[in-house]
Amino acid sequence: IGPGPVFISPVGNIWNGGWWMSVDVGRSPLSICRISDGPGWAYGNFYNGRCTYYSPSLSRGHDISVGFDLLGGTHFPNWRPLNHRDANRGNSNPIVDLSLGDPSLTQQQDLQNGELNALCRIQQEDGAFIGTVREDSCYAAWNGQTMISAEYEIVEPESL
Repeated sequence: IGPGPVFISPVGNIWNGGWWMSVDVGRSPLSICRISDGPGWAYGNFYNGRCTYYSPSLSRGHDISVGFDLLGGTHFPNWRPLNHRDANRGNSNPIVDLSLGDPSLTQQQDLQNGELNALCRIQQEDGAFIGTVREDSCYAAWNGQTMISAEYEIVEPESL
């Protein structure tokens, strides 16, 4: 798999006044993740193949984003959110903005009950790819041979 981060839309569950953010990484060879809790980035933790981060101070109204380093290193050059969701909207059809800064590359989709509606996008340094959603997972091919997947789901605290 090529170098650079893969940015994946986050999901979360309001719990005890904070925000659990979690992404299942499935078959992806990901070892380090980083999650934005608004003004800055924080390193996430992997638990049973899931990237999680709990921010006790994060409140509704913040945009949250998540990124992964495919190389498993500690250097994150030029990190920026690929997409975000408005926590104010909770799980009621929040919009995920998949813009890469170029209006021609913008795709939007609704999340309904934790499921992706139709399209997803996975971005690496070498370019952006429209993913295919199958069984609530986002898939995209790398060099025509490697599948990168990431599930989107609403995570209940007890499942963490």
